[in-house]
Formats: sequence, structure tokens, C-alpha cells
Amino acid sequence: MNVQFLSNEKGKKTGVLLTMEDWKEIQKKLEREKMFASLSKSVEEMKLMREGKLPSPDINGLFND
Repeated sequence: MNVQFLSNEKGKKTGVLLTMEDWKEIQKKLEREKMFASLSKSVEEMKLMREGKLPSPDINGLFND
């Protein structure tokens, strides 16, 4: 990945330049991570429901969400 940094007159880094190809790849990875985090949270909630630590949702409430 070819990354260039932008800086202000004091030398403080204020931005990053990278290719659109790299940006799209970063976005894909972030979406994948977001999906896996959501799936992991869902599995944890199901586990807590089975253990009785979380109430099971009402079936009608599921369809209203």
C-alpha cells in the first residue's frame, strides 16, 4: 500500500493520501469486520438467552423491528 501523508506548515500530519484501489480494499475489510462483529454479538445474545440471562424476544416484536 502506497500511503502519503499531508502536513500543515508546522509539520503536523493532517491527512493521508492513498489510491482508490487501496481505499476500496480498506472499506471491504471494514465491512467484513462489521459483519463479523454483528454476528458475534448475535451469537453471544443467543447464548445469554439460552442461559436465561436475557429475555427471549417476542416473535411479533421481531417482525416490527
